[in-house]
Amino acid sequence: MHHILINRRVNQGSTFKNPLKISELPSLYLIPKMKAFVALSLMLCLTACLSNDAQKAKQMLKLFHCNGIESSQMQHNSVTQYFEQSLYSSKSKAKAYIEKYENGEEPSEMPLYDAVTQQYDLYKSACQNLGGIPAKESSS
Repeated sequence: MHHILINRRVNQGSTFKNPLKISELPSLYLIPKMKAFVALSLMLCLTACLSNDAQKAKQMLKLFHCNGIESSQMQHNSVTQYFEQSLYSSKSKAKAYIEKYENGEEPSEMPLYDAVTQQYDLYKSACQNLGGIPAKESSS
């Protein structure tokens, strides 16, 4: 049986020959198993992070309430219609993002929570412009 000689480098670039037997090298059959383990670990970590993102998005969706406005008492003009439509549209988009995510689709080019937060900011602005009071955000 032939032994392979491998040059090992020591500090400051000096080299010396130290025979290293093939049997001392990591077994080739372990490499695919290690890759599978790393891939599985990465998937589990990613899944945990993504499910946390979904939970935060669902919590944010609970804040889509505008208090203190009564549609029947409002003066209806193009401005109020615009903000009423904005209330409906932003909440609908946020719900759709979450539903798509739960069905395995990525709703947009940004993370789910960021997309829902962006829609909440639009919702909150429309609520305030209609004279309403948006739901309070918890400080967590």
